[in-house]
This record gives sequence, structure tokens and C-alpha cells, in this order.
Amino acid sequence: PNDLILLCTKLQDAKPVLNQMSRIGLRKIPVACVCNGMHAEQWARPRFDTVLSMLVWMPASFLKPGEVTVHAAECPGVLDVGPAHKDCPREWKLAESWSLRLNRAGFDSVARHDIQRWKLAKWITNLGNTAQALVTDDWQSVAQAARREGEAVLDAANVDRVSTEELLQRCREVKMLPVDGQARQGGSTWQSQQRGQPLESRWIEGAMA
Repeated sequence: PNDLILLCTKLQDAKPVLNQMSRIGLRKIPVACVCNGMHAEQWARPRFDTVLSMLVWMPASFLKPGEVTVHAAECPGVLDVGPAHKDCPREWKLAESWSLRLNRAGFDSVARHDIQRWKLAKWITNLGNTAQALVTDDWQSVAQAARREGEAVLDAANVDRVSTEELLQRCREVKMLPVDGQARQGGSTWQSQQRGQPLESRWIEGAMA
């Protein structure tokens, strides 16, 4: 009765995993979408009775099989959680419970009714990920342009979201730290490229386009 499925995939892998779990009859076990972008919750809702949404801000590196490094001092990451369905008391109660568990585990977690507004802000920050992976000359300028365009798109569509500045302020306690003298080299899209895996670009930058 206390089980919770954590969907911790890239978006290109989320729907196949959700389909597989649906086929083997896991519908009544709650699922938390621990993914960037905004599609995972949309795909999970028809397949699961209870769906949570989670914001992830964690400077982790996954470059070698079986080895994950978290480049952070004091607080390893922000994992805010909330109901995917805005007005669902069952999901809200579960979000509160899991936020407490995450805090006890050492993370910084807040249960939020408006978690989607925060995930939209995180989506904006992820729009530069592909530039870091593929652009060899001043990728930061390309990334900044992508983020500005994303903000303009959401503003034009009157999409309510938390500002990028508010998100960065929320995550200020996660301080970057070298591990064994090695700083974090790049974000998750860059890491996928380094491991020879498909990039998430179609579901992050492509979805905004």
C-alpha cells in the first residue's frame, strides 16, 4: 500500500515504460513523473489512477554504467512534488507524504499545489541543453537565445508559470561542488551524447517549437 513508482527516464523513454507498466496491471499504484518537460504527466494520466509531478534540480552526472555522481554540497538537490491533477485530494495527500520522506532523506522538497508552474520554469532552463551538447563555438549564447524564445512563446500563449529568477532563487541552496577534484562537465543532454545515447531534444526544444 505504500508503493510509489518513480518514472525517472528521459522523455523519449517515458511513454514506452508507461505502456509496459500499464500492460502488466500497475494502474492502481501511484506514479510520480520525475522527468523534464511536460509530456510525461499527460501520458501517465490515462494509464494510472494517481499521478504526481516532480520538479528535479540536481547537479548529477551519469557517464559510467552504475555510477552517479552528485556535484553538490550540503543539499544534494531540490525535489518539489505535487498533484498532476490540480484538484485531487488523494494526490495532494500523497504529495505531502512523499515531500516529508524526501526531506528526511536529505533533499530539499516542498509539496506544491501548483507544481506544473514550477516545472514550466524548469523547462525553460532546459531549452539550452542541446546547445551544450552540439554547439562547439559559444554554446552559451545559443542556449540563452533558446531560453529567451521559449519565454516569449509561453508569454504569447498566456501560459502561467514561475519566473526563471524565482526558480533559481528556490534552488540556491544546491551549491555546485567538485568531486575528487572533478567539476561537473555538462548537463544531462551532454551526458547522453557522451554515452552515445539518443538526445531528448525532440521532447524539450522540439516541444517548445
